[in-house]
Amino acid sequence: MSEKGTHCCSRSAEEEWLALKSIAKRLLKNAVSEKKAWKRKVESLKTILSLCDKMASADGTDAPEKIDGALYEQAFELVCAHQNASIAWLHRRLRVSYRTATQLIEELEKHNVVGPPNHVGFRDVLRDPLGRRI
Repeated sequence: MSEKGTHCCSRSAEEEWLALKSIAKRLLKNAVSEKKAWKRKVESLKTILSLCDKMASADGTDAPEKIDGALYEQAFELVCAHQNASIAWLHRRLRVSYRTATQLIEELEKHNVVGPPNHVGFRDVLRDPLGRRI
């Protein structure tokens, strides 16, 4: 086989770059269309979540639970004694729903027993272990 015959089957550098460019364009086009598809899915899910919120509040299932004084006192004593103001911890210790524990912590914050959450979500307890202001 002659040298000329071998050369006809190989690609030049320019042809290689053009082929690579073509592949890159196809991949970009596919990525853009996938992104659009995901955006539509996200919008649909947001709509569904919004509808669920509306329906739950219409049912009354979204109404906040009432916190009685005895439960608040238990939460107050636990938070002060253990110097811990974690919602998850209170949820486990009192054996109440997470939502109720959240409401208790919010009530404790309103009464200056605990501070607001910091940049990582932790709260300072503003009372000593006996419940006195620090």
